[in-house]
Amino acid sequence: MPARDAAVVLFAQLVTEASRGIVLPTMYPYVQVIGGNATTYGTMISLFSVGRLVLSVPFGEWADRRMSSREVLVFAAVLGAASNLLYSFAWAMPHPIVWLYISRLCCGFSTGTIAVFRAYLASSSAPSDRTRVIAWSGMAQYAGFSLTPIISTLIILIRDALASSPSIPSDDGGGMPGSNTTGRLWSSLAIQENDPEEDIPPPVGTPSITALILPTIFLVAVNLLVVPLLFAFMPKKDPIADPARTPSPLPPPSPAMQNAARADAASEAKLIKLGFVLFFCLNLVLRGVLGVTETVAPEMYEHHKSDDDAALEQSGQFFFYLGLAGMVVFLLVDPIQKRVMAGHNLLILAILTVVAGTVLNINPTPARNPFTWACFVGGMTLIWSIGSPICQTLTVSMFSKMLGSRPQGSLIGWITTAGSIGRIVFPALVSISNRAAVWVNCMDIGLCLACVVGILAFGRWIKKTRAKDFHPLLPPPEMDAEQDCDEETDDDDDLLGDTDNELGPLLGSR
Repeated sequence: MPARDAAVVLFAQLVTEASRGIVLPTMYPYVQVIGGNATTYGTMISLFSVGRLVLSVPFGEWADRRMSSREVLVFAAVLGAASNLLYSFAWAMPHPIVWLYISRLCCGFSTGTIAVFRAYLASSSAPSDRTRVIAWSGMAQYAGFSLTPIISTLIILIRDALASSPSIPSDDGGGMPGSNTTGRLWSSLAIQENDPEEDIPPPVGTPSITALILPTIFLVAVNLLVVPLLFAFMPKKDPIADPARTPSPLPPPSPAMQNAARADAASEAKLIKLGFVLFFCLNLVLRGVLGVTETVAPEMYEHHKSDDDAALEQSGQFFFYLGLAGMVVFLLVDPIQKRVMAGHNLLILAILTVVAGTVLNINPTPARNPFTWACFVGGMTLIWSIGSPICQTLTVSMFSKMLGSRPQGSLIGWITTAGSIGRIVFPALVSISNRAAVWVNCMDIGLCLACVVGILAFGRWIKKTRAKDFHPLLPPPEMDAEQDCDEETDDDDDLLGDTDNELGPLLGSR
């Protein structure tokens, strides 16, 4: 795949994930300004995840059937622009909260293309390169969520984009236009609800409407920019990576060889099914654990910094730095799994890292002292910056290598759907009660350890059932083609060496 094409696809993926990240710092104040509360905010986050969940598999099927990821991505970019535009002007419409719900659901629909991005990059690359391209894909997704909130933080810090609301909203001048608009919205919407307890003015320092919707206006423009870039640099039909070379003609197989080939095909099909179940569960659990961390982390930061007036701005900077560290880890995943340890061992180590981070922050409201602050920072670093990037990369790249050159959009769509389910269900458990986060963290630890057991059990099953002279990573036609080629060249040696290093010890050696 040309580097220019890959760069455009990765940029489009970053923009897609920015629909979740860039609005994060301003979403809750926006909800408050138009009369919503914490329940409204939680519903909006859930609707976004539901939208992604609903369309992940259909988008993958669309791309597979039409053999055109570009069609899907262009449609999603236009839908994303429209949904963010609706979000930006929901405050000016009747029943604004309803329109906010619709906008976030549609925005979730537009982000159901994560599987399409991954499948396109994987199928366009040789198996030996898939860990690297999936790492770049994961890094683009990670950057879209973890780094783009700093844009909203910068907007908050710009004085001319802020307005301090008066303690009692007033309809006559005094103050900046955004401030009066905010005050009138706050009061009128509270009156519409006919609840005197809700008729509370916004606190001093509430951002203006302009500051709250600028991030999504920016998203509208960037989504529209993505459309011509996709048309200009992405092929109409999806490319498929060619084998390294054409094998020399072979004599007709004997009946014994045909029977062995059928047995290999049956074993391969069973391997794919069990691998799908394993990686589906891995992504569900690991993305769910990260979802819990994303849910409680801002509240934990506020708990530790409750006496700091600049906690809002510092919170954005804190998670921005965690995101930068995670970007570095994404870049290191491929070199580490090629030169230091096999991919399955690295995945197990990453899961144990997530367990360690969860243990450090098992209580979301500890006593405020330097020790608990150090535990919070260390736990967030282990989960957010180290464990999550490695798990996100390897759960997709390892399964993609098992698929070989098979169509990947639908199956990777299901793997992505598992992550969406985890991000919906696990964070929802935290809101059951005030102390629910403690037992949810305990549950997360148990499930992560079960994932480690599942990986080890899968490896033992492979060693017992697979023939030692058959490498399971590549489907039989491509594997035979590689083995029958002249073994003098370094390319073939690299391909088989990479796959052996990635999953050879786990799935059996050649």
